[in-house]
Amino acid sequence: VRKAFTPTRFYMRGQGMSGRMGMMGTENSTQLSGEGIYIVVGIDASDFDAALREYLQHTMLIASLTALAGLAGIALLFFIQNYKLSRRMLEDTQALAAHVVHTLPVGLIATDSAGEITLSNRHARSMLGLVPDPQERESIHLMPVLEWRTLMEELDAGAVILERDAELLTADDKTLPVSVSASKILNREGTPTGYLFI
Repeated sequence: VRKAFTPTRFYMRGQGMSGRMGMMGTENSTQLSGEGIYIVVGIDASDFDAALREYLQHTMLIASLTALAGLAGIALLFFIQNYKLSRRMLEDTQALAAHVVHTLPVGLIATDSAGEITLSNRHARSMLGLVPDPQERESIHLMPVLEWRTLMEELDAGAVILERDAELLTADDKTLPVSVSASKILNREGTPTGYLFI
């Protein structure tokens, strides 16, 4: 702040005062007239500037985080919507596959690599004499109706089993001629996960 120096009336007139003050008012009145004399007052604003910079940095950081959170929320909404759509499509596909499997006019059995039944339709359960809705997994090796282990070993060796004639021993000890087709079940990486018998 810059301003011209203008002394007060007290200093300019000073008559009637004794001592140095009185002399100052009379003898030095020309010197105190204020011509060519200025008062300069300065403020060190470095602390204010530093605080302002810090405030701006915090503001930018909060704005960036808010924008990032908004973008993440939008992306999450799209992800949830796609997830729901994919899940619905998967459920529809599973329902269709289950309907096809259970209405096939042939017996179908799927097992894991150890021979435990993971999927079967009503025709296969009827031919093998199995209960309609088992509470626990059943092993195909406990069924003496076919040489399951031999068929699995052939599949493991790379053989193709397609419409092979065989005799199925039913639950009431009768022989039923059947045509057996079998293959290995592979996952997406091509690793065997079980067997399929039709």
